[in-house]
Amino acid sequence: MKPSTFYTLVVVLPATVLPAMFIPAVYVYVADRVETEPLLFATTTGMLVAMTSAILIGRLLVSPLYSTLERMLSQKIKRRGSFLSEPKEALKTLEGLVEELTDSVDVLIVAERDGKISYINKRAARLLGYSRGLLDTPLEHLFVDGKGLERLLKRTGWDGRVEGVEMELLSKDGRAVPVELSVSLLEGAGGFIIVGQDKANRVELARRLSSVEKELTERIKHLEDFRGGVLSMVKDLEESENRLHHAYMELRNTQAQLVHSSKLKALGELTAGLAHELAQPLTAIRGLVLHMLKHKQRYKEDAGKLELINRATEKMENVISHLRMFSRIDKAVQKPVDLNRVVEDAFLIAEEMLKKRGINVVKRLTPLPSIMGNRGALEQVVINLISNAKDAMPHGGTLTISTDMVEKEGRTYIRLAVEDTGCGIPDEVLPRIFEPFFTTKDVDRGTGLGLSISYGIVKEHEGEILVDSRMGKGTTFSVLLPAGKVDKRQ
Repeated sequence: MKPSTFYTLVVVLPATVLPAMFIPAVYVYVADRVETEPLLFATTTGMLVAMTSAILIGRLLVSPLYSTLERMLSQKIKRRGSFLSEPKEALKTLEGLVEELTDSVDVLIVAERDGKISYINKRAARLLGYSRGLLDTPLEHLFVDGKGLERLLKRTGWDGRVEGVEMELLSKDGRAVPVELSVSLLEGAGGFIIVGQDKANRVELARRLSSVEKELTERIKHLEDFRGGVLSMVKDLEESENRLHHAYMELRNTQAQLVHSSKLKALGELTAGLAHELAQPLTAIRGLVLHMLKHKQRYKEDAGKLELINRATEKMENVISHLRMFSRIDKAVQKPVDLNRVVEDAFLIAEEMLKKRGINVVKRLTPLPSIMGNRGALEQVVINLISNAKDAMPHGGTLTISTDMVEKEGRTYIRLAVEDTGCGIPDEVLPRIFEPFFTTKDVDRGTGLGLSISYGIVKEHEGEILVDSRMGKGTTFSVLLPAGKVDKRQ
């Protein structure tokens, strides 16, 4: 190492660029090493004198902290009782100590007045992919921008310093290395010192401070930030644990819903078989009753009872017909459909459960043209919407169902509206109500498929289903079916 460079690193550097960064570290470092390594004893004394001189020159010895650290170090030195007598060995040890200190930053470069490198620390050389053979190399060659060094030096202020300039250095293999540089011109000795941090590796350097008090304040702030970071990490871990628990519960709910859906499928198959088994004897009974009604004179005394049986069997046939539709025995074909008739037939199945719940039903059905559609599928939509309205009113209420024709975006639609006075649907739930298996009900009360199936059926009919809900006031589902799909034979 050149004598001038060594002088710059030991004396000028601490007094100009690195007081707040290295001086406390040197005191603590030396204090700890003196007792364990005798070879450093003399070196320590020389280092202390040089650095103390630099501090006095740089007018940094204004804080009680430095005095305290100096007294602590002096006491440790006095306890040793003697000095080493080998100046070369002491100088070598001192150089090693300086080397360790300078390598505590990412970039430390000392350049002569003509811009040639007189010293570069190991970390900077490794960062740029060079060996230590950069001495006497023009510093401007290490900048991606050929004018980078010139612009950097021009930015130095009245005190010969500039801090926190973002630039790019050029590595040996041609990579641009983003760094943040600070420069200090060396008065008297000429040349300048560059200190920097590697931004790519997020290595943070402490900023130079005007006083030790400010450094302590910053350190306290860093400790508070660290504490905040730890608390933030703990919070993130807690949130991750909550998300994992939520995902686990959703998985369990989905599993339960799938099991329930399997039961529902089995129930549908059972319903289909039951409808088939009931249809045969019911057909025989109905046929016999109709035959007897044709011969009223012969069965005059039982004519009233026969009419009662006839009406009952007719109602049972309607129920069986609906069971067949829901078990999907009938093929889904497009036929002329009277939507008002579909509503009436749906209430034939649903009216009993609505009465038990104490729900008042209001019908407002407007005469409509027939549309081409799947009657059974549309009836399933109506029943699903009625069932949803019933579940929203566990303590009774009013269910209003209406039909009419509306205009939307220049097109005519037949509208079916099912309105309840129930609890309403939360805003955060509304976007998901048509998702398969999504339900706010208990698993044993709902599969989460009703609205999803209804949505699919309406889309198959080239329509749309809308929802408007207010918490505590109720919900309205509106089914819009294009009126253009009418029976052209009418």
